[in-house]
Amino acid sequence: MFLSILTSRNEISDFHHNLPTKLIMGLSSLFISIAAMLVSFCAGHFFDLADRLQHTAFPIYAVTCLPVSIYAVTQFPLYFDLIKSIIITVPKRNN
Repeated sequence: MFLSILTSRNEISDFHHNLPTKLIMGLSSLFISIAAMLVSFCAGHFFDLADRLQHTAFPIYAVTCLPVSIYAVTQFPLYFDLIKSIIITVPKRNN
């Protein structure tokens, strides 16, 4: 999605609806893929551990979730601004 934004020719009218929509879809798929990768890592690691070591895995999962949550917190304002820019119409300038 991000590559299509970079390679496409955009008109002025595309900046109101088309580009924010593509950015929202790209950010959504990025967040979903990061969360799915984190869940699959934790599940695979948890099933691979022996029964006596499973209680020590939870701090490892918490440390693993920390960079992902920091990334999500820093990107959510952009996500909400894009949604707001699609919903709210900006009045045209009077000359």
